[in-house]
Amino acid sequence: MAARAAWTTGETDDIVHMERLCSIRSFTMTPAKSTRVSIAKQGLTDILERLSEMEPSARVRELRAKAMAYERVVRNWDRTPPSEEQRGAMMKCVIDLNVETMNEGRTPPTDRRE
Repeated sequence: MAARAAWTTGETDDIVHMERLCSIRSFTMTPAKSTRVSIAKQGLTDILERLSEMEPSARVRELRAKAMAYERVVRNWDRTPPSEEQRGAMMKCVIDLNVETMNEGRTPPTDRRE
């Protein structure tokens, strides 16, 4: 009977270990918990806020449209989790858009591309 108890205890430990692994994996794979997704969401929020403070122009409208398109994609990730490649690609797009937005903000209004 003692041998059976030891085997049962070992089996229980294995099940507990597997449950922990599964919960850790699901935690790390959840899009809402992904660092890249959180950074992309916050970056897009900041970009849209910065663009709303700029004088209207064709370039500002172009950048805003791009930011809103990216935001729709990222928002959809709550329903359909992205792959690692998709998250990485979106991070690159958000960083590039942030640089474009910052450069547009530094350009004097008279020199901006219409």
